[in-house]
Amino acid sequence: MIDATIELESSWLWRQSRPPNVKDRKESTIRCLGGRVVVSGEAVRNSSFDTLLVRLRGIILVSQGEDTSIEDLVTLTDAKSLSQFQLDEANGNSNVSFGFSLPTHAPRLWGGTRYLPQSAVLAGFASRFPNSSGLNDQKVTQGVCETSYWVEAEFRLEGQQVGFLIKNVRISDLYPCLQIAIGRPAHLSIPINSGYFANLFYKRTVNLSMTFGESEPIAWDHKMGNRYISFPLTLAMNTRSFAKEVLPWDTRQSLRCRVKVKWSMKVSFSTTQDNSSASFDTDRVVLKWVETSPIQSSSIYFRPVLNSQDTTVTDAEVAPSQSCTAISQLDLLAPDFIQQPSSQWGLVSREYTMEVTLIFDKVDGLTLPKFHRILHLDLHTQQIQPASISATTMGEYTPHPGNALRKELTEFAHRRSNEGPYADNLDVDVLIVGAGFGGTYLLYELRKAGYRTTVYDAGTSFGGTWRWNVYPGARVDSEVPIYELAIPEVYETWHWTTNYPDWKELQAYFAHVDKVLNLSKDVAFQTVVTSAEFDVNSGKWTVTTSDGRSCKARFFIAASGMAAKRYIPQFKGLEKYKGVINHTSFWPNEDVDVQDKNVAVIGTGASGVQVAQEWGPTVKSMHVFQRTPNLTIPMRRRDLTKEGQDQLKSIYSMVHEFRDRCFAGFHYDFCERNTFDDTPEEREAFFENLWKIGGFRLWLANYKDFLFDDKANRETYNFWLKKQRARLTDPVKQDLLCPLEPPHPWGVKRPCLEQNYYEVMDQKNVTIVDISDESGNDIAEFTEKGIKMTNGDEYEFEVIALATGFDVATGGLTQMGLKSIRGTTLDDEWKTGINSFLGVTIEGYPNFFYLYAAHGPTLLSNGPSCVEVQGRWIRDAINMITRQNIKYINPTDEATKQWRERIDSLASATLFPKAKRSTYMGGSIPGKKREFVSYAGGLGNYSAEIRACLTGFKGFEVVKA
Repeated sequence: MIDATIELESSWLWRQSRPPNVKDRKESTIRCLGGRVVVSGEAVRNSSFDTLLVRLRGIILVSQGEDTSIEDLVTLTDAKSLSQFQLDEANGNSNVSFGFSLPTHAPRLWGGTRYLPQSAVLAGFASRFPNSSGLNDQKVTQGVCETSYWVEAEFRLEGQQVGFLIKNVRISDLYPCLQIAIGRPAHLSIPINSGYFANLFYKRTVNLSMTFGESEPIAWDHKMGNRYISFPLTLAMNTRSFAKEVLPWDTRQSLRCRVKVKWSMKVSFSTTQDNSSASFDTDRVVLKWVETSPIQSSSIYFRPVLNSQDTTVTDAEVAPSQSCTAISQLDLLAPDFIQQPSSQWGLVSREYTMEVTLIFDKVDGLTLPKFHRILHLDLHTQQIQPASISATTMGEYTPHPGNALRKELTEFAHRRSNEGPYADNLDVDVLIVGAGFGGTYLLYELRKAGYRTTVYDAGTSFGGTWRWNVYPGARVDSEVPIYELAIPEVYETWHWTTNYPDWKELQAYFAHVDKVLNLSKDVAFQTVVTSAEFDVNSGKWTVTTSDGRSCKARFFIAASGMAAKRYIPQFKGLEKYKGVINHTSFWPNEDVDVQDKNVAVIGTGASGVQVAQEWGPTVKSMHVFQRTPNLTIPMRRRDLTKEGQDQLKSIYSMVHEFRDRCFAGFHYDFCERNTFDDTPEEREAFFENLWKIGGFRLWLANYKDFLFDDKANRETYNFWLKKQRARLTDPVKQDLLCPLEPPHPWGVKRPCLEQNYYEVMDQKNVTIVDISDESGNDIAEFTEKGIKMTNGDEYEFEVIALATGFDVATGGLTQMGLKSIRGTTLDDEWKTGINSFLGVTIEGYPNFFYLYAAHGPTLLSNGPSCVEVQGRWIRDAINMITRQNIKYINPTDEATKQWRERIDSLASATLFPKAKRSTYMGGSIPGKKREFVSYAGGLGNYSAEIRACLTGFKGFEVVKA
């Protein structure tokens, strides 16, 4: 038996005498009858078909042939025939029935893998307008509609017979008149200040939405002949909290801004507004309204939509304040059909909405957020009460004070509100720390399961590492759609622009995730956890933040990831430096101007490589301080089309399932052959194919023995050396970047994906400063103007990027102040080595879970793949604890020791420990124990191992409630 995915694409010619009425639209259903597909319903019954054309296309997966990249899956095989079918008259013209066959030849699309999906899911029926010369534009507009069918199904191909079960069908009609309105929703979902467009860094938008609630009937203004209703609008609010939540007033500067007012209502009459002026006028705030044009009237006659018009007020000035008041006269014009005053008038017009948008310009490097408020107006007092204010900041709040080097997360902490997830003394079911992929996924899953869940995150919005790593050139090194959450409602409405998105697009993606799943309401941003302790009597964690808030939770989850604690070496004299200096993971959102400047990059890990290749072409000079060369490989970035992604989405669920079985959570895996199973010619051709496709394939789709055998590994290094050394012309740089003898086995340190790194490093304005142990040279100290070396050399720089990495895998956990039930801290316990169970729990910390950190597949896997495997385990464990009336679970000491032995034994069989310094061995933190920090057995095996422990909670002490 061969599992198969079949995509069905149908072209419908639906000819009617007039366009269908939207209100009369009916749903259709599709069901399976043996070997036939039956389409039935009112939409079919009431229509007359001239013809119905159906075209079938299929993908068949077989375990033969060469491995291919995911984009090849869109290469579909046409079915045997394009047939014409008539209506099934036997069923009263209500059904359309047709059978189909597939070609017996199976294309070799997905080979070289030991994994096959158990079943293929998601096939799509998609109707399209026929491209017929017999229908001109006018006729199409009048007579053709479009129907989309999304079908979830399982298909099984056995011999020449196709069996399938259709599980779920959603059908929606799209009419020509609506195409412009909803044809490209993706363009509407990008936040205005997400950083998606570079120029928006210099402009920030603040939205204030005011909802006018229930009130007594509004009196008529008889002066205007019973045609007007007039009342004063007073906006009174305490702006002390507004300033703290929105604007970094510590700069003590006024900001020029523009004001945009939008008035919306749900009423039966239209509006107008006079040209009277009003002002904010206190000792510290001035916001003047200038003359505006009246709002044009347009009756809406009880339709359940909002009528809105815009008017713009310019040249306002805002400064810090404790309070502000605005008074304006608002006139509502009643339509002609209302003749007399009525006591029932208030029943007709009780709900209004006003949006005030303040657009602030950038001042002295200040980055301002987009801000959205909903304010409720009490029409009895005609005032907005401060107590009704709630806020969510959608953008960045990162004032960068000159050249100050930021070192700790607590420097970014800021309490935005006193309500919701920001409230003190919270009591929830689950508290999660971190709003990257892991925290986002778990919030979605646990909230869906019914748990009261809150997230604390130190950043300003969702994104995790992509909220912090906004340095020049920052880009992910995993391809999409592998690097995304496997949540259909998210990916079905999202389109990437490139296979390797940069930080701006990833921030926009997380904003889309937040919008689709409505997550922000349960998240407290700019919140840093400083202590956490479990009480065995109550069975709850008490978690405290840097500003003194506390939260009690039955389950505590650390989703802070493997790179939550930055490592900044204790360079002598660092505080003396007067230029601009930033760690790459604390890079300012407004970026740093390096045009024609002398700059330095310290470190050549992933961020160092990306910064260097971004800066090199624009700076006056660049010095790159290198301890070990990064043995980089080509990224092969390319643009993606919306159409191409839509073709693939029908198999996304299968692709996401497949990635969880691969060694590193990608959509490809190691070759089943050993290096020397092939002849030299075959081996060269194999390497060339991996190199041509690019990405991590030379690393993770290589021969299966190259990370275990020195001779096999040297073959890969020799090929890499030949490819990369040829891109350099400077002999000194050739030896520094591509040494003839490998500095370590190739692939035992994560290779960075580069685009033009060697061409940039070969430039004459780029100098490589060798600080390897063999060189005998190192950074001695920082001076006011730059860096002094131990050999006496001095360099002057205007800008320095510290690409010095992280306290990897462990720092994100040890910096939280976690205290065990023994009274010891995790920071102290792990100084002698990591002790965990399954890479998700720690002995002595009951009902505590973590993911994408120490002793999981973390550093050897694609991020979203790993967090979903671990996230599902954590979700299921919490469900079992709850259903079985368990108070808490705690890993045993024996199980912990066995898991550590398992980690060590897997690593010792590989070449990874041969690297002197690497993130896999814990990084380069002084005093940190050198040990392997990740599970090296592959994501698929890891998933099977940890899930086996769920049954009966093997390896855990179980305490009943």
